[in-house]
Amino acid sequence: MSRLTIACGIWVASLGCVAEVIASDPSEPKPPLPLSPSASARHLRLPRGFRIELVASEPLVVEPSSVAFDSRGRMFVSEIHGFNLEGEIDVAELNKTGKIDRSVRRIRWERVGGRIAEAAKRGQYGTVKLLIDSDGDGRMDKAQVWADRLPPCYGILPFQDGLVVVCAPDILFLADRDGDGRAEVRTTLLTGFRREFIERGINNPRWGLDNWIYVGSGGDGGTVTGPNLKTPVKLGRTDFRIRPDGSAIEPTVTWGINPGQSVGVGETLPAPEECSAEEQAGVAEALEFMGLEAGQPIRGQSIDVAFIGSCTNSRLSDLREAAAIASGRHVADGVKALVVPGSVL
Repeated sequence: MSRLTIACGIWVASLGCVAEVIASDPSEPKPPLPLSPSASARHLRLPRGFRIELVASEPLVVEPSSVAFDSRGRMFVSEIHGFNLEGEIDVAELNKTGKIDRSVRRIRWERVGGRIAEAAKRGQYGTVKLLIDSDGDGRMDKAQVWADRLPPCYGILPFQDGLVVVCAPDILFLADRDGDGRAEVRTTLLTGFRREFIERGINNPRWGLDNWIYVGSGGDGGTVTGPNLKTPVKLGRTDFRIRPDGSAIEPTVTWGINPGQSVGVGETLPAPEECSAEEQAGVAEALEFMGLEAGQPIRGQSIDVAFIGSCTNSRLSDLREAAAIASGRHVADGVKALVVPGSVL
């Protein structure tokens, strides 16, 4: 059997192989135009044994955020529309004044509020599409809008006869049970997830081996409620997991040496023999490296380092909140505190 691994991807023409920055000297040769999706794919360099095939591209999909295949082999794509729309509206309004903007302009109108923020909010939404290969050539040639005008969608995951859709402030369950190509079932599993900026919402739902759905934080926490949730849950800015029916939600803690080694805050650490054959060696290595033992509860474990911030996207508001919590307190003996402001500041 061939060891060839096939990777399929969605390539957006506007993102492919763009040339160097346009020269200011008009006598300089003009840079080449962006390549087509097919041409862009040919410029990719892959590891030995891999190949990549173009499956879908613009205009079939627009601003895709995730891809999922259901149990019937159907391909779904979620989209986020309206990213930086407030910036476009802001520049358009500035141009009407005839003034020249001589500084780098990036106003977060979501925080300022007002007319621009409201106009941008109306144009920011999510879409889920069902992609169809009608002639069997391996390329998607039709896109059925399966669900539209959702909150911005940051991830989809097949469940039962539909999809779990992560779209702050909600986590929804969508299904098409009458077979018309559109999801008429739209159930709110959980709601209350805060989202300040469109690019920072809860995201990337993935099944865990424990049949929970694990979700990346990305957002601003919130007080989460749902029809199957017994009591509201106050969630911080942390990754979390949920029951697929929305009956439970809890923060997760990464205990090991990679982000996939995580458990709920109320759980115990796994034993290598409880894991799949592929994971056993990694779990054993992580337990030894971290000085932990299988079966230990994660709650109550002491820490060596408190890491405050993020390497890329922590914000001044995050650090202000951390400072308010730390005010009047000191770092415990044996614990080192690292404050990392993040490269976007």
